[in-house]
Amino acid sequence: MTHDSPPSPRPLRLFASALAAVPLTLCLVAGGALLLSAVSWRGSLAGALAVLATLAGGLAMLVPGGWRWTTRSGRIAWSSAGLVGLGLAVLAWHAPPGRGGDDRIAVQHVFTRPEHSFSRYALTNLVPEADQVAFAAELARLVDPRIDAAAARRIRNVSLPIYEAAAASAAFRDMGSIWAQAYGWQGHYVAVVPRGLAAGSIVFLHGSVGNFASYWHALAPLAREHHTALFFPSGGFGMWPLPAAATAVDEVIDDSRRRFGLDAVAPVLAGISNGGLAVAGAMARGTQRFRGVVLISTVLRNDLVSEGIAAGRWSGMPVLLIHGDADDRVSLTSVLREADRLEAAGARVTRVVVAGEDHFLFNARTDLVLERLPEWMNEL
Repeated sequence: MTHDSPPSPRPLRLFASALAAVPLTLCLVAGGALLLSAVSWRGSLAGALAVLATLAGGLAMLVPGGWRWTTRSGRIAWSSAGLVGLGLAVLAWHAPPGRGGDDRIAVQHVFTRPEHSFSRYALTNLVPEADQVAFAAELARLVDPRIDAAAARRIRNVSLPIYEAAAASAAFRDMGSIWAQAYGWQGHYVAVVPRGLAAGSIVFLHGSVGNFASYWHALAPLAREHHTALFFPSGGFGMWPLPAAATAVDEVIDDSRRRFGLDAVAPVLAGISNGGLAVAGAMARGTQRFRGVVLISTVLRNDLVSEGIAAGRWSGMPVLLIHGDADDRVSLTSVLREADRLEAAGARVTRVVVAGEDHFLFNARTDLVLERLPEWMNEL
């Protein structure tokens, strides 16, 4: 009598290995890229841990018996996993608590909805935002045809100094990142409020990707030196869909007035890049009145502008427009065309065209923004 031998598991193992190889390869590439682009020891450690985790996972899943301690590959895999766990514990220990402020300004994360809170141990807080920006600048070269090596280098060069200054600031170094909660309106905003009486307020609407911590630190001199309260809502990935965008602006203004005891003086509404969608949306459909509008390298969608004009919201409105003449993402021509329409509707537009500056004008010329904005507000 003969007995059939059981089928060989090799084809199944090969199939499983092929499936596992895809995420492992992605993890290895991402970890290696983070390791090479990192600008802080925490970013370097996170990149090294990703590479090490890939090694442990690869040995455990792709090598026969790779998960057994009795094999050499198993001992290497489990030892690597242990080092990854230790490294994650170190990163968690140094994760920012999400608190800020000093003797001149109060800085805090505010959630208008009690079911949400700051995610200290989210991946975006284990890895400093500066490292995420450096990593994203390199990654953008693969997905954005307008970003080559020179453009990626420029993004790093104009962004990282702001993060370096924030890391050295007692008011901002423990604020962390809000990117983990950037997907969907959760009633979050960052408040940068001067100690004592505020002379006015600005609601600043971010652009694509999310509510960069660099915005909060870059504009903080307005609170320190000009006693202006600053509020930075987090509006998802920066698409600012309506009606949620207008509702978010209304909610932040109402909450900030109650929470910080601000008077009923209308705030200035500011937007950068895609934040212009929310500015136009708030002007068209929001319930708040504004003291003025600031547009920095901003998108001005024709239909939303038309809706606000039809509602009479732009008539008499002071507008400060700052734009680079080398912006290849939002052309100066298109923005000036909308500015002409606003002026025809009665808006008082002040145009600041910056020669040679591209879409990253805010980071590159923060000094100009901090000079022109208070001058303009003093005339309101």
